[in-house]
Amino acid sequence: GDALTLLDVRTREEFAAGHIPGAVCLPVEELSAESAGKVLPQADGEILVYCRSGRRSARAAKALAALGYTRVYDFGGILSWPYETTTE
Repeated sequence: GDALTLLDVRTREEFAAGHIPGAVCLPVEELSAESAGKVLPQADGEILVYCRSGRRSARAAKALAALGYTRVYDFGGILSWPYETTTE
């Protein structure tokens, strides 16, 4: 019942080329209090952050925690995702 967000922090082009179904895109380069507030309205919602290999997701998870998000988990990279992806 808790809010869960899959957050893809790759570029919009990378996201369009293939992402985990249900994920939302917020490139780490665009991450700010304002942009996060639009995509992640609940500071206490569970957020699973991923990128291509894990480097950007670690940076983004740290930034989100600094912005007051309390349940942020670095999911790593989509390169190790064994399930389907989508371009929709």
